[in-house]
Amino acid sequence: MRLAIPIWAGRVSPVFDVAGQLLVVDLREDKEVAREVHPTHALSLHRRAEFLSELGVEVLVCGAISQSLELALVDKGIRVIARISGEAVDVLRAFLANRLGEAAYRMPGCHSATDDGRVRSGRGRNRRRAGRARSTSFDGRLGGQRRNIP
Repeated sequence: MRLAIPIWAGRVSPVFDVAGQLLVVDLREDKEVAREVHPTHALSLHRRAEFLSELGVEVLVCGAISQSLELALVDKGIRVIARISGEAVDVLRAFLANRLGEAAYRMPGCHSATDDGRVRSGRGRNRRRAGRARSTSFDGRLGGQRRNIP
């Protein structure tokens, strides 16, 4: 699996839309096997979604993200876990240990975890698409559950 984390000064970038670098980590059996850093500062919003898709990224763990970029990523099959903050290496460890739902990894001012500790990963599909979930809830890793949020 390929996981991406936008980074700024060693931390999860506060806003993915303008992040200058992207840490891409290859994982096998819940262990890191490779990592690389890609520049993203010159990429438009549309190009950012294309770039992650071209890299084969399956999961993006990020801070804030615009709805249009999040929807573009979701449309490309990339799972988005948003409103996460902290040192990038700590966030990666938390992802591997299934601990991204902990308060320590929430962006300041965001109540992004549900009562059962799962991370709410943003808006998912917008309301105009009938029959689709408005928000997606994840356990911090792949294999989360979809549910409608009123």
